[in-house]
Amino acid sequence: MSSSPPSRGRRFLEGVAEWAVILLVLALAGSVFVVLMGPVTELLVAHDLAHLVEAEREKRLIVARKETRSGLVQIFTALMAVGAFLYTVKSFGLGRRTLENTVEQTGNQHKAALETLRQSESAQMTDRFARAVEQLAGQVEQRIGAIHALERIAVDSARDRGAVLDVVAAYARRVSRSRAGDEIPEDLQAAMGALGRLRAGQEPEAGEPLLNLRGANLSGLALPGADLSRADLTAADLTGADLSRARLAESVLDGVVLDGAVLALAVLPGVSLRGASLAGTRLRGAALPRADLTGVRGPGADLGPAEGRPADLDGAVLAEASLRGADLTGARLTSVNARDADLTDAVLNGVRAASSALGDATLTAASALGADFTKADLTGATLTNADLSDAVLASARLADARLNGTRLTGTVLNGVALGSVRGSPDFTGAHTRPDDPPPPGWHRTPSGALARL
Repeated sequence: MSSSPPSRGRRFLEGVAEWAVILLVLALAGSVFVVLMGPVTELLVAHDLAHLVEAEREKRLIVARKETRSGLVQIFTALMAVGAFLYTVKSFGLGRRTLENTVEQTGNQHKAALETLRQSESAQMTDRFARAVEQLAGQVEQRIGAIHALERIAVDSARDRGAVLDVVAAYARRVSRSRAGDEIPEDLQAAMGALGRLRAGQEPEAGEPLLNLRGANLSGLALPGADLSRADLTAADLTGADLSRARLAESVLDGVVLDGAVLALAVLPGVSLRGASLAGTRLRGAALPRADLTGVRGPGADLGPAEGRPADLDGAVLAEASLRGADLTGARLTSVNARDADLTDAVLNGVRAASSALGDATLTAASALGADFTKADLTGATLTNADLSDAVLASARLADARLNGTRLTGTVLNGVALGSVRGSPDFTGAHTRPDDPPPPGWHRTPSGALARL
């Protein structure tokens, strides 16, 4: 406050000095103009007319003065214009520097204000976070309110999002493990709903740890459309849970129990389901590319199409998986590793399993109508009483495959070594290339189809 009056006085003195300089310059310019129009003009005229006689000099004196003054006026005007231009340039430079200084000062003030605001918001967020965590120990209504408050904090502050996820996940784990009976605690449903919403549309940061939900009892929860990508649900119980259209990309569900759960149209690329239980799990239209289902137990699992979209298991690992009676109608199984898998009574109609590894797999009584097993490896597989009518097994490997009672009507067997198969399949109507030797006891008809001798 004390520096204000001197500052105003200094600006006043600077203004007076500036006007004094202007008046001095104007006075000087006026004096120079008077001198030019008077003595200087006379000297120049006298010099120019000195060679003339008196009579002639008198005649030309007035004209000479006029011409000389006109030239001096032009010179004076030009000099004044140059001076004005130089003054303008100088003033512009001073104004620009003043503006730059003003902008710099404003920027510094803005930065300081933002920093103050940030510190204030940080303090407010810390206070909000602490109060919400305290309320997690209150009554159920307070706990639900605290969960929503934490979710709001994560939305408002990206910096606090990770901490909120950790706290809510830890709370969900603790509450889920103390569940009694089949009743779903309201605060557990609220916590898992918040986690599913906070992950939606968020790309995981580099090095971000998996969301820890290991061993959580989440059976019966309704989480349709939830995003639980990069979550660790190892040994969790999701029996009967609704995860339709959920997203669990790159999540770990090893040993998880998903019996009777609904994952229709769920998106699970790169998920690990090693040793999981999928009894009666509904996975219609689910996308599981590159998933690891090694050793899963999924009797009666439903992996058929939904809304015109087939289940996608391209590149998945199904080694030693048990999917007895599972419905995989139209599923994409390209390059799948299903060695030693049990697909007894499974429905594989229309599956796309080109280049898949099904060595020593069991497909007893399976239905694979119109399936594509091009270049698939079925070495040692058991296809007893399976129906592969109209399927494509071109260039597939069937060495030591058991085909007792297997139906191959209309099946394409181009390039398949049929002499090495075991059992007595029904090749009636199957097609081979003209240069492929027919199996023992069969011959190729003029139409190219196989028939018994």
